[in-house]
Amino acid sequence: ATLPLARSPRSSLGGGATCALWTHQWWPLVFEAAALDRGAPPQDLFGVPLDLRKSGGGEWTVCDKSRNLELPSVVRQGIVWVWPSALFGDSSPSPDLSQLERLLVPQLDEPGVLFVDYFRDLPMDSTVLCENVLDPSHLPFTHHLTISR
Repeated sequence: ATLPLARSPRSSLGGGATCALWTHQWWPLVFEAAALDRGAPPQDLFGVPLDLRKSGGGEWTVCDKSRNLELPSVVRQGIVWVWPSALFGDSSPSPDLSQLERLLVPQLDEPGVLFVDYFRDLPMDSTVLCENVLDPSHLPFTHHLTISR
């Protein structure tokens, strides 16, 4: 599928209302610990294969190697985040770190707070995922040995 090019940071909804375009926001790419453990596995964002590398200085670099294009990226709360607007030929607006900060959970940065990064690749689409998240009745028979004890 071909994705539309982003032309401006906001799209008109009519009546003077606007909404931010989906290319002008931070997207979580991978847990940093998983990337370190597995040697930075290939990642995919909006159907575009991305290359993830950690530099000698400890910074992550996210690239679309087919176009020799480096994307802005940052690590927050153990997650590598990427700003994808350049994937669609749009270099503006500049990445907004304050927008990313609003997505984070401040309590995770407090001293003494521990959290576990966990992910799992499952052969399902977003419809099945939403049905399971929204339907707690599946817990007793699906997760009887884990979270529904």
